[in-house]
Amino acid sequence: MVAQNSDDRVTIVTARFGAAGSRRGLTHKENEDKFGAFEPDAGDVRMSHGNLYVVADGVGGHLKGEVASALAVKAAGEAFFASEDHDPVQNLLQAINQANLAVHQTAEADTDEGPGMATTIVAAAVTPDQIVVANVGDSRAYVVEEDALRQLSHDHSWVQEQLESGRMTPEEARSSPRRNIITRALGLADEVEAELKQEPEPQTKTRLLLCTDGVHGVVNDEELHALIKGQDPLAAVERILGEVDTRRGRDDATLIIVDLAGPVQIVAEERPSHQPGFFLPFRRLFRRRR
Repeated sequence: MVAQNSDDRVTIVTARFGAAGSRRGLTHKENEDKFGAFEPDAGDVRMSHGNLYVVADGVGGHLKGEVASALAVKAAGEAFFASEDHDPVQNLLQAINQANLAVHQTAEADTDEGPGMATTIVAAAVTPDQIVVANVGDSRAYVVEEDALRQLSHDHSWVQEQLESGRMTPEEARSSPRRNIITRALGLADEVEAELKQEPEPQTKTRLLLCTDGVHGVVNDEELHALIKGQDPLAAVERILGEVDTRRGRDDATLIIVDLAGPVQIVAEERPSHQPGFFLPFRRLFRRRR
């Protein structure tokens, strides 16, 4: 990745197939969001795995959110490409599991960090035939189509549960004072359940967007679509972070935009798949610092 702009609050970088940026929230001393665009230079790795994009949001109110998010991004990238499997679904699930373990084990080993160190994560593996998205928490993945932005990830949040049960309308959800409460995060146990979505034919979409709630909680889906449509990834990242800043967003805001018109080329290979292990269920509520 190549830095395009970096000051004390905003960092914007470009990658081979896209751009990324992060803006520290107005009330935060540290930016608890982290991102990674993993686009391997080695041709054999590109052929076997594709590209990986990751965004993580350290959970405010828990100790060292910025440490948790950085650990998660690093561990996910390493685990994804270390896998000998050529199945992006299995590789992505393995990456999320390893990211969770990295955060959890670090928190347990360091009493200064405390057992509450946690982070959300959303990650996308992009190959010529599909996009595979996995998430824990409320950081999101969207595909940008000609007419609309379509969410691929599924929020693990109190507000999402109210929407699904019919106890809250979308309008009420956007203004709810509880919209920062999430129901799942990395790092709080040695196992975690990620939600996974496969999207075929990435070339029929224009862009892939990954972002934290500091973006989608400030700029709605229709506005995000308008800011991205017709723009190259770098310009779109700059426009969106600029809009968040104009609106005085208090939270950290981070996004990656990937151009789906030029994915890496890989050679299809049939390999046996295996069923991933099941995860122990657990449920907690977390309120972010605003």
